Amino acid sequence: MAHLHLGARRHQRPNFSPLPTWGQIKKLSGEGQKVLQRTGKSCTPENLFLAMCALLTVTPIPLGSPPFVLLG
Repeated sequence: MAHLHLGARRHQRPNFSPLPTWGQIKKLSGEGQKVLQRTGKSCTPENLFLAMCALLTVTPIPLGSPPFVLLG
């Protein structure tokens, strides 16, 4: 059975994650460069971007931690 709500409609705010800090971005870039060195790929902007994306994809983030934290 449907319910009728006479009160004002509440808008739910989207849950935005906090933006990464400069230090986190710098660490991610350094880890991406290490991946490229280990794999023998040249450090082009494209390769570095893909390495950084791969790190973000496979790095486990513990519950309660902010996103973009690289464990190391």
